[in-house]
Amino acid sequence: MNHRAFVIILVFFTIATNASATKNGERRKSAAKQMAKEFSSLGVKKIYVPDFCEGPSQPSARGAYFAATFSELLAERKKDFVVVSRTDAHGFLHEKNLTDCDLVRPEVLSNFSSEFSLDALLSAAVAFDKSSYTMDFVLTNLLGKEVTHLHYTEPHDAETEALFPATASPSGWPYYFAALDGVTVPKGVYMPNPPYPEKLRGRVSGVVLVSALVTANGQIDQARVVQGLDPDIDSVAIDKMQSWRFVPAKSPDGSVIPVRILFELFFHTN
Repeated sequence: MNHRAFVIILVFFTIATNASATKNGERRKSAAKQMAKEFSSLGVKKIYVPDFCEGPSQPSARGAYFAATFSELLAERKKDFVVVSRTDAHGFLHEKNLTDCDLVRPEVLSNFSSEFSLDALLSAAVAFDKSSYTMDFVLTNLLGKEVTHLHYTEPHDAETEALFPATASPSGWPYYFAALDGVTVPKGVYMPNPPYPEKLRGRVSGVVLVSALVTANGQIDQARVVQGLDPDIDSVAIDKMQSWRFVPAKSPDGSVIPVRILFELFFHTN
């Protein structure tokens, strides 16, 4: 009997285009809905969600990812307030050799708030371990006074961790995530299916999750199995992916950039 593997390649678009892309998608949407409702009731008019930093001038890749994610979700659910574009904000700060983390400095925040007519910042302290991610969101006014806060926790999941280590601009900031903060998604132009290992005789079907860097040259690099199916299947998946080619991602300024992607490969036999 001949066995053939049908492989579907699915790039996780993260929350920017699909908030349910990870197992925690619905949880994040619910939290953003709650925040949006409260911000509206408080009369907030214009907010910015900066990277959740580890400390003064210490950008965090995971903090950047969660900030970008919740910024997008809040923008989708806003009613009586505006969420400042992180793409525009990052461009403004980058020109001055600053990062989101520098907004803790009064003179930087004053200049920034004047540029974007801001009246509140939504920041968070992010903690994570092998079981969960925890965030304490705090909305503050421009005087640094807490307006409201929200505690949020979600279970640790492989899909989120597959996006790290994240890539960044040559200066080290901002971080790049496909379909977030104005970064485009790589487009596959040559993606042949991995062969199904003959020795398995069609006994194994399922999904392989692979985290891989799509380089600025449109090639696969640093591929690793996030969720395996069978050692032989995992191996042929990684091997075949080395031949894949893409139109690479672009940063908001139009430069081609490397970006880490989560690929979902479905192996089905008949």
